[in-house]
Amino acid sequence: MKELKTHKIQCTPQRVAILSLLKASQVPLTINEIESQIDSSINLSTIYRSLELFEKHNLITKTKLQEPLQTIYQFNDKSHSHHLICTKCQKIIVIEECPLHTYEEQVASESGFLIEYHQLDLYGLCPKCQSHDS
Repeated sequence: MKELKTHKIQCTPQRVAILSLLKASQVPLTINEIESQIDSSINLSTIYRSLELFEKHNLITKTKLQEPLQTIYQFNDKSHSHHLICTKCQKIIVIEECPLHTYEEQVASESGFLIEYHQLDLYGLCPKCQSHDS
């Protein structure tokens, strides 16, 4: 797998499987989702170590959500995105467009603060969960 070779990371079958899963996924995945979708012979500690290594080499992004309190992992395709998170079913939808760039520049200009990055996660009920509550 070229991403691993580029970063001089040993290409083990486990690492290839984990990174391939994240690369193919349209949405970020939790550790439980990764574990359930990956070969059952790969133990949880190997998954965690691989994710830590991938994050260190900027191959994936790791985002800590507030509600529910969990971490999601996503292949770093160098695009900037945010998330809609359903507080009932935990469905995650990626928002591709970022409305914050102009605001971020304004805040940086006014405060003199060097902003490195921002994160926007919107929490609420997805349409399916709204219809179940009605």
